[in-house]
Amino acid sequence: MNNKIWNKISKDAIALMQRMLCYNPQERISSDEALSHPWISSFIYSKVTSNDLQISLHNLKAFRAYDNFQKAALTFMANRLTSQADEKQLREIFVSLDLNHDGILSYEEMVIGFQKMGLTEEESKKEVTKVLQYIDVNDSGSIDYNGFLR
Repeated sequence: MNNKIWNKISKDAIALMQRMLCYNPQERISSDEALSHPWISSFIYSKVTSNDLQISLHNLKAFRAYDNFQKAALTFMANRLTSQADEKQLREIFVSLDLNHDGILSYEEMVIGFQKMGLTEEESKKEVTKVLQYIDVNDSGSIDYNGFLR
């Protein structure tokens, strides 16, 4: 790995790549281990503040108050107006709430997020139920990334 390209890559990233590219499956890093690797963790957990989390969860809570027409109009505007920086921040917030890293916010993960905001477990469950009534269009009991961006 003496290539000039690799000189610009962090040691943690290189170490992860080496573990992921092991030919022998017994020596290769598992997906759970890879997700817990310091290089991955530095992107997932370090950039979301409790204020960002609180604002996003508050917005989810407030979003349920709009009727269908207003939701459709807001979704259209949000998709058109979201800057790359905003989208990056929303992704970081989504990832911080997605505790099992499956790309979907489950009922339980959202309850935990509202509890981090200071609500009791009972209050959190009520809020998540209300949010899901308005955002969960396929009645899956969860919100995927696109639903979160709405």
